[in-house]
Amino acid sequence: MATVHYQILSKKNPANIYLRLLNGRKIDVRRKINVFVDPKNWDFKQGIIKNRSSIKNKDQINKKLLQLKIEIIDAFNSASIQGEIVDGDWMKSVIDAFFNRPKIELSQKNSNHTQYYVEFAEWWIEQKSKTWLTSKGSYMTEKSRKEYISFIQLFKFYNGTNKIKLSNSGNSMIAKFVLFLSENLYSETTIKNYVKKNKFFFARAKEEGFKIDSSFAKKVYIPKDENILHPFLDPKEIQKIYNLQLDDKNLDNARDSLIFGCWTGLRVGDFLKRLDLSNIVDGYIEIETEKTGANVVIPIHPMIAAILKKRNGKLPAKSSLSIFGERIKVICKIAGINQKMKGKISKELSSIDLIKLGLQEKDLYKGSNNKIIRNVAGLFFKHDLVTSHICRRSFATNHFGNIPNSTIMAICGWKNDNIMLSYIKKSNADHAKKLKKYWKKLNPKNYE
Repeated sequence: MATVHYQILSKKNPANIYLRLLNGRKIDVRRKINVFVDPKNWDFKQGIIKNRSSIKNKDQINKKLLQLKIEIIDAFNSASIQGEIVDGDWMKSVIDAFFNRPKIELSQKNSNHTQYYVEFAEWWIEQKSKTWLTSKGSYMTEKSRKEYISFIQLFKFYNGTNKIKLSNSGNSMIAKFVLFLSENLYSETTIKNYVKKNKFFFARAKEEGFKIDSSFAKKVYIPKDENILHPFLDPKEIQKIYNLQLDDKNLDNARDSLIFGCWTGLRVGDFLKRLDLSNIVDGYIEIETEKTGANVVIPIHPMIAAILKKRNGKLPAKSSLSIFGERIKVICKIAGINQKMKGKISKELSSIDLIKLGLQEKDLYKGSNNKIIRNVAGLFFKHDLVTSHICRRSFATNHFGNIPNSTIMAICGWKNDNIMLSYIKKSNADHAKKLKKYWKKLNPKNYE
């Protein structure tokens, strides 16, 4: 049972009155109420000002103290029902509101967005995101805003009825969130993306001058995926795709866009939606990439030149990313790219899948479509594992080791080797074959 009483902790005159809230062993909170009294006039047993005619305003003050007790108990009950954290900051906000302290003093203490992670994230998206400048000097796009809103919905599912405070929920909270994501079958790449977004809102709160737990910036362990190699198209496979006779205009268009992606290294959004003829100058493609704002210059590959000639100087027609992704799976299947390999495919988990995985539907997050869609590991046909990311991945992998890393990085607009290496998807067997080829070049007689 919660109890409230007042204390005087100083013998000096005037002494501040403290309010103390107790509820079992879990809650013991004490804060000044900024009402002062001479300790000689204080009834320590009853926790009120003594009934002496010489004490001015004693009745008014004692009445206020009684009313504040009632207010604290009511606020405590409300906080318990809503899952709020009851601590010193919470008590101070209730005391300040009760005494109607100046709004300037309350603005930073009594607003949920200054205290709780989820509330701050929602407030920031609503109030700040549209005018927030990104690292490349432009405002956050609507697409990015939707991605962060989607992240908040996922985090709210994880958070449940708990109230996570900005001031004491840094690295440890992120680590627990990672565990939740792992148990929810999210891939290593997806978890890294969500951790980045998780830390993003801590950084924004810090910018706004709010009290945060600085440990959010520390590294956090992210479980590694199984030893799965993401597919790429080698030059022979790209040639097979290029040689296909496709009567379907939609597939023909998607095939030509796929060739563009594999021989330019551009992100799919750049070559599929933003590239136009004005970007082609004297045998080179010159374009400012959308994601990073990097200016890249790429020589036109002979296959791309042939496609432009076939299309009378025009580019392949634009299409959505989802449609492009589905069509290139079909194209790769037609081209006979059907070897089996370990990989992951995105699928809706059925009740049978959940039983096999030992999971319950209630524990897994559903997206806006109310479906549990995850990447499931297994042995699949290569064409089923193809996504739009295969274009940029193929460019990096096919050129790695054949031209300087700095050249690959300049073409793709990457700032460091680590980013580039994350796209290189050659297997250990590929590297072994390359080493054998090098040895054969050095000592041809030994390999006759």
